Formats: sequence, C-alpha cells, structure tokens
Amino acid sequence: MKSFAYTAKNPNGELVSGVIETKDFLDASLDMKRRGLELVSLNEREQIHQLTPFIFDAVDQAGEPVQGTIKAASEEEVKKKLQEDFGYQVKTIHPKEESQTTQVIKASAKPPEHDRREAIARAKEALSARPQETSAEEKIIFKREIPTLHPKMVIPHEEIDRLEQKVEMLLSEKEGKISQGTRQRLNFLKKMIALIHSNQNKKHWKNLKREVQSAEEIALREIREKEEKEWKALEEQNPGKKVDSYTKFSKETPVPLFAADGKIAKMMKWFKMIDFPDENNEQQILLKQQYESVWFELQRFSGALFAFYLLCFFGAYYLKRSGVSDHVLIRIYDTALFKQLILGLFSLYALLTVRMDFLTKRMKTDAAVVLGWLVILALVFW
Repeated sequence: MKSFAYTAKNPNGELVSGVIETKDFLDASLDMKRRGLELVSLNEREQIHQLTPFIFDAVDQAGEPVQGTIKAASEEEVKKKLQEDFGYQVKTIHPKEESQTTQVIKASAKPPEHDRREAIARAKEALSARPQETSAEEKIIFKREIPTLHPKMVIPHEEIDRLEQKVEMLLSEKEGKISQGTRQRLNFLKKMIALIHSNQNKKHWKNLKREVQSAEEIALREIREKEEKEWKALEEQNPGKKVDSYTKFSKETPVPLFAADGKIAKMMKWFKMIDFPDENNEQQILLKQQYESVWFELQRFSGALFAFYLLCFFGAYYLKRSGVSDHVLIRIYDTALFKQLILGLFSLYALLTVRMDFLTKRMKTDAAVVLGWLVILALVFW
C-alpha cells in the first residue's frame, strides 16, 4: 500500500485535503470518485523527497489535451505512470527548472550584523516562496476534471454496435416495407441503444435486447407479407401464366392437409395474431391486451388464494403448538389435501410470476407453462 496526499472539492464546492492509502494512483482517484469528491491534486507522500518534478503534455482517452506537473525518478517512470495509471498518450516530458527564488544560504562564519540581517531577510523570502513552489512540484495538477474511468466494462461496445447496425439496416434498407408504428418503435430503440454506451447497465441491456428482438420479428413479418403481396400482384400480370397447349396434361391439385379456411388453419392464424399483433390494427391490439389480462388476473387470484391458505396453515400450526387439539383449523391442518393444495397454489403462482416477468409472452411458452403445472400437480397429488 502507498500513501497519497490529496486535495479535492466536496459537493458543496469546498476544498478538502487529506491522506489516503491505496496501491496506486488509479485506485486513489477512483476512491475519491466513490466518496463524491472532485479530485484537484494527488501526490504520493513517500516519494516527495526523492523525486524530480517533470512537466508533461499528453492526451487523455477522450482525445482532449492534458497538461500538468508530476514528480518521478526519471522521464521513463513519468511516461509509464501516465500511460498505465491514467491511460494518457504522452507527447512531451521535460524537467521543471528550479525557481530562482529558492537558494541555499551558505555561511562559513558569523557575518556582520548588517550582513546577518540581510541573510535572514533573504532566507525568509526564500522560505515564503518555497511552500507554493513545492506544492506545485509535488502534486499532479489537473487543468480540468479527471475523466471517469470505469473499472470494468460490463457490456462490450462491439456487441452494442452490432445490435445498433441491425436496427439501422432494417430502417435503411427495408423502411418502405415496414409500417409506421414499427418504424417509430425501431427509432426509439435506436436512441436507447445509444444510451447504453454510457449507461453500462446490464439489466437495461438484457431488456433492450429482448425489445429489439421482438421489434425485429414484427418488422421481418411485415416485410415478408409486403414482399408476398408484391409477388402475387406481379404473378397476376404474368402473360404466360396460362398456356392452352398444356391444358390436356393438367393434373388434379392435391388437397392440402389443412384447408385454408378450415378450423385448424383459423386457429393457427389466431395463435399467430396473438403472438404478433399488427400495431396498426386496433382490434388485434385489444385482443392481445385481453389475452394478457387473463394471465395477470390469474396470477393475482392465485397469489391471494395462496396467501390465505398460508395464513390458515400458520394459524393452525400456532394453535397446535399451543396445545389446542379440538379445533377446525387443526383438523384441516392435519389433512394431506390441505398441504397438497398449498403446494399446488405455490407452484401455480411461481410459474405465473416467471411467465409474466421473465419468459417471452408467446403461445408456445404459455403452453409449456400450463404443461409444467399439470406435471407438478400430478407429482403432488400422486
């Protein structure tokens, strides 16, 4: 551990100073940030009397020029410290010249009274100038606020750029085939992606990726439908669509397994509409909201019912521990069905909570949730 003396500004704008012990300059500056202090100067106390002041001219990670003074044993040490601890690109380094006001007063014998007074005056003048010069030499002086150095990037910028390029490609190449509502949603997600570069919030990034995936699926579906309509319209204009010379070779068209107007086809179309409603169709949006409200109300009802049964469970347990044996709650508590109901309600509420908060709201996922709960019921009541 090394000892560092610092000068900083508190949130009220007042200058404060003190000593901190860390392993290097970077940890010391990050600790100041965590305390809510704006760092003004920082110096290592153990090396003040051994080091030489150097003036440096560098460029920080943001590309802005930085100038200051730092003490070190050599120019190589200054360059290494600025590059490794602060991430600066060093341009020039040169030693700082000693002030002419700081001089060593030598006296071989007692001078006369007049010379003695003059020497004392020169010494006082030198000492009064020395602290300011020393403080300027022994500190790293910043002409602006130290940039915030994130200790570890949570989300790589390359991954964010790939997601942003995906959204930009949909907007630039397929904009004419996407509905207005989907375009507005993609533009909004593009702004959120730009914010993630500086936000670096892992939870927000996870939710944003899910939103982009959902918007991309809707956009691709709209693009396919638009291209299919364009292709069908072009086929209708094909002059060689019907050739009379080949009519005698016509074969019977095989009957599809699922007719286009059959019940199964209508059901599949309804499932697809629930998963990907058209944002420009008010009826489909309303149907999607009604479908989601059923799951929401089911979660609330199962949670309230589970809380009621759990309250009865603990009440019966308390009465039994108190020595009460002939009570209706005690008789219900001792039945296996009561405990099975509690386990069933707990599993239902847990699955519904996972479905509402973490799973994609699709018909396949909902079917898996229902099937999982039925399996749990079979195991509980077996």
